[in-house]
Amino acid sequence: MYGHIPGYPVGSTFKTKEELWRAGVHVQRQAGIHGDASENGGAFSICLSEGYEDNIDGGERIAYVGSGGQDRNGDQVTDQSFDHLPNRALQLSCETKRPVRVVRGKNETSFYSPPEGC
Repeated sequence: MYGHIPGYPVGSTFKTKEELWRAGVHVQRQAGIHGDASENGGAFSICLSEGYEDNIDGGERIAYVGSGGQDRNGDQVTDQSFDHLPNRALQLSCETKRPVRVVRGKNETSFYSPPEGC
C-alpha cells in the first residue's frame, strides 16, 4: 500500500521493527526499502537508521542513498545501483510521484530520529 496506513498517522512510534511489520508500516525486518520493482511498482516505505552514514535527514528533505553495496560487516564496499531491485522501486516512486512512507529508526546523529525504537 502506498502512502499512509489507516490507524497509524504521521508521528506514530513503534518499539520494535516487529511492531512496524505487524502494523504493515514497514514489513522488511532488515532491508531499508520495501517496494515493488515491477514496471507499475514503486517503494512503499523506507527506513532511515544508522546503517548508512551518507543518509541525510533534514526533516522535510531527506537524502537517502539506497540499499546494497555493503559487505557482511556492514562496510560500504560498492556504490548502490538501480539494478538492485529495492533501489529500482524507490526510483520508480520518484518517477511516478507515488508517496513513500518514511520510518525513522534510532540514530544518535539525527535530530529527527527517536531516541529508541522506530
